[in-house]
Amino acid sequence: MKGFRNNLLNVLCKRYPEKTRKELMVLILTGNVYVNSHKEKNPKMLINKASKIDLVENTCQIFVSRGGYKLLEALKGFEIEVKNKICVDVGSSTGGFTDCLLQCGANFVYSIDVGINQLSYKLRIDPRVKVLERTNIFDVTEFEIVPNFAVVDVSFRSSISICVNLIDKLSDNFIIVLIKPQFEVKSLNLDIKNFNGVVNGKYLKIILQSVIEKFYKNKLQVKNILKLKTKGKKGNQEFMFLIIRSSILNIASSMQLLNNIEF
Repeated sequence: MKGFRNNLLNVLCKRYPEKTRKELMVLILTGNVYVNSHKEKNPKMLINKASKIDLVENTCQIFVSRGGYKLLEALKGFEIEVKNKICVDVGSSTGGFTDCLLQCGANFVYSIDVGINQLSYKLRIDPRVKVLERTNIFDVTEFEIVPNFAVVDVSFRSSISICVNLIDKLSDNFIIVLIKPQFEVKSLNLDIKNFNGVVNGKYLKIILQSVIEKFYKNKLQVKNILKLKTKGKKGNQEFMFLIIRSSILNIASSMQLLNNIEF
């Protein structure tokens, strides 16, 4: 080749400064980089300055934790526009949801967790992230900048009361919440025989029906439900709920959503 040449990884680092060198290396090695319309998996390949480079990120998005993939699945399934939005991530932990929101174009994310030193360093130093550690969402009465919407992923407690407390602080009046059936059992006072932390298919629908009813009693509508492809660490089936504040509530339409899910 004539003219300036550099190896593929170095060129990508210059063209995509928002991504880390490690992220770009993974994209190359997993076959998600095309040079002049040809797949290139050699990061040391010398390429011409004028070469056309394409990243096929939709098939290989890289997040700091598995949560990012779960949220991405929901954003696509619910057709939620994230670009230029202000968001809240409750139960941020390592930051999978926060990472996903930023990669999908969010302007700013409040990353909230009761724990400390869990958030990925990459996100911790990102100016688009406000890190609120050792923070109980129930103690947050207002935000400096009013958020558009929130995402919620908490463990060892029910998510319902969090959504009820949070939704009126959001300008777009909706929340995407990860429903983990195994953590809703206690709050719903359900009697599951020999319960060992894993909810089998027999009880999944019963639990989700009870969750819908509880949201309804708190004047929140379950607008959509998604059965996730990515399961919990112990193999529990998890679901994403799209929760909205609406003046017109229709519990029948929410229950109907369950009929479209294979249990």
